[in-house]
Amino acid sequence: MSSAVRPLPVLVPPPSALEPASASTDLSDMLPREDPSPLPPQIAPSRLLALRIALGVSAVAVVWVLWPYWGWLVLAAWSAALARPLLDRLQRFCGGRRRAAAVITVVLCMIVLVPVAAVIASLTVDAVALVGSLFHADSSRDALTSLVQQGDSGPPLVDAAQMQDFARAHADAALALALTVTGSLVEGLLGFMVLFSGAYVLLVRGPALFTWFEGLAPASHRSMVRLRDAFIETGRGLLIGSGLTGLVQAVIATVLYFAFDVPRAFVLGFLTLLASVIPGVGTALVWVPITIGMALTGHLPQAIALAVLSTIFVAGIDNVIRPFFVRWGKLELSPFVVMVSVFGGLAAVGPWGMLLGPIIVRLSLEVLRISREEHVL
Repeated sequence: MSSAVRPLPVLVPPPSALEPASASTDLSDMLPREDPSPLPPQIAPSRLLALRIALGVSAVAVVWVLWPYWGWLVLAAWSAALARPLLDRLQRFCGGRRRAAAVITVVLCMIVLVPVAAVIASLTVDAVALVGSLFHADSSRDALTSLVQQGDSGPPLVDAAQMQDFARAHADAALALALTVTGSLVEGLLGFMVLFSGAYVLLVRGPALFTWFEGLAPASHRSMVRLRDAFIETGRGLLIGSGLTGLVQAVIATVLYFAFDVPRAFVLGFLTLLASVIPGVGTALVWVPITIGMALTGHLPQAIALAVLSTIFVAGIDNVIRPFFVRWGKLELSPFVVMVSVFGGLAAVGPWGMLLGPIIVRLSLEVLRISREEHVL
């Protein structure tokens, strides 16, 4: 007898298993689960304290090393920031970013060094003569008249024999003075080298360096960008909004001084530039005493003419050119705050404080705004 072969049962999967996985199915559920990433190891309090101390010491050391040339570095950063739009246009014609940066750096050298050398050579002689005449004036009237009288109208303050006797009696002091002057010249040359080389490096690699520094700074990207913009705004406001306005006024005043045969016109023009940052009176602190001195010396028509021209073209032009420059170099500080910060920085750290004061005030204002917006305060 043959036994019948029984068919094997067919296993049919349930319908849900035959349906394709929907797009919303999380594929991670099909993979073997892994343990969550471990938390970073806890740093011992003593080691954390040591790292913080090392960080603070490193920051202080960097500031200490860079401090002698921080002003030149600030000018280099501002110069690179102001020249960046020109760099973007010029690199198309120069065949690359480095060549365009080199061209801009060479032009910057010519713009800065040639006038500086000429002005320093003139100011050195004129300033010595002016200071000597003012200190030897017996009264206020003599001081005012010395502003409009030639330095060689009277006998020299010190003759050659007196200078030789003084040098013999004070040889050590003379040597120290010579070394001081030489050191100042060397420091100035090194400063200009830092300025021009720093401007070139920042023109070429400025954005990359900012990205690198931003990655190290304990602040958000938005905060770092705002602080960077505030720093550039301060330079643009000082160099363009106030600097160019004062420079135009000083140039016009110097031309007027030359036209009216006022001696030491260059040094008086430089004083006009310094006085232009003072709101309200400004350049009048220089040309008003000059006109009074001319009137006291019997040149009343010339004094009246100089006063009228100075009022119109030196003091009055401030209302014309300053709004034009402020559009490009707007600084979110009132003129009074700028003046106080400039003079405060000057009294605190010397000449470079004229830059440091406004920088500190403007960045502090921006830090305060960021803190209020992020509810830190």
